[in-house]
Amino acid sequence: MKLDEQRVLDVLKEKEMHGYEIIVTLNRDPESSFNYRFGTLYPILRSLEQRRYLKSYEIKKNGKRRIYYRCTRKQGGDNDES
Repeated sequence: MKLDEQRVLDVLKEKEMHGYEIIVTLNRDPESSFNYRFGTLYPILRSLEQRRYLKSYEIKKNGKRRIYYRCTRKQGGDNDES
């Protein structure tokens, strides 16, 4: 597994998040020299979801659609795969 994929999974082990929240959290890490953007994060999220490390779900609030991501059991988290 690539380092950037592992960083995303480590963040999502803490709590479920939507894309922008993941980017903000990753970019706050003082130990990282990489600056995440939507164009770099979403391909990582898609790849992890296709390999069943993540599961996504959609929420609409105030007319806005947000896709949240969470770790699955395959990742070793406490969440189930359904």
